[in-house]
Amino acid sequence: MVAQKDTVKILQLIDKAETFEQNQPEKALKIYAKTYNLSLKANYNKGIYKSLQYSGIIYANIGNYKLALDYYD
Repeated sequence: MVAQKDTVKILQLIDKAETFEQNQPEKALKIYAKTYNLSLKANYNKGIYKSLQYSGIIYANIGNYKLALDYYD
């Protein structure tokens, strides 16, 4: 079972990362890596999915299509 406080923290970090996607993609990727790990520990599938999906989008936006595809798989 996922604790609500864990999901709130994860979703807040995802929202924070979204603000950095365009101007500081590296920072956003670091935050998404953190939310991915927190989501794994909390067994929070939605957080895992969003962290991977948004990381893939960033890699595609910066032209690293190979890595983007890895995040979509």
